[in-house]
Amino acid sequence: MDAKRPARLKWFTRQILGKDIDMDSFDEKLIVQKAVHISQHIGIPWGYDFGWYVRGMYSSTLTVDLYGLWNQNPQYTPTKEDLMILAKIKPLENILAGTPTHSKPKDAYELVSTVIRAKRERGMKTEEEIKRYVGQVKPWYTEEHMERALKYVEGLN
Repeated sequence: MDAKRPARLKWFTRQILGKDIDMDSFDEKLIVQKAVHISQHIGIPWGYDFGWYVRGMYSSTLTVDLYGLWNQNPQYTPTKEDLMILAKIKPLENILAGTPTHSKPKDAYELVSTVIRAKRERGMKTEEEIKRYVGQVKPWYTEEHMERALKYVEGLN
């Protein structure tokens, strides 16, 4: 494990949520899980292993780290790469804005993390294949939701 990981995680969590995480908030923990998963795929070497759970990608080690950091205040100076990756992730919370259902930031993080899993971890190549998969594992997302998520993921490269 990178010795700077705890301090980087605390910094990253504050940047994503705009505040310290409320460990009693399911939505905040879900957002951080998905944001770390996404950021790991685009360049932050967190070193977390993620598995598939009911609400998508999840790392039990990340959860343990978050609880361990809850009352700590480690200092971290972000790297240029950290800031570039954060700039790519922050707009994600608004990609579903204006859709009639499932338009909250947590929904966007969950959907994009699922699309990344389909594309990068399950090797799905076509949009139709990815949409079919997402429709099976997350049937509450609409075609419009999936289109927006696919477009966002394409822009991460």
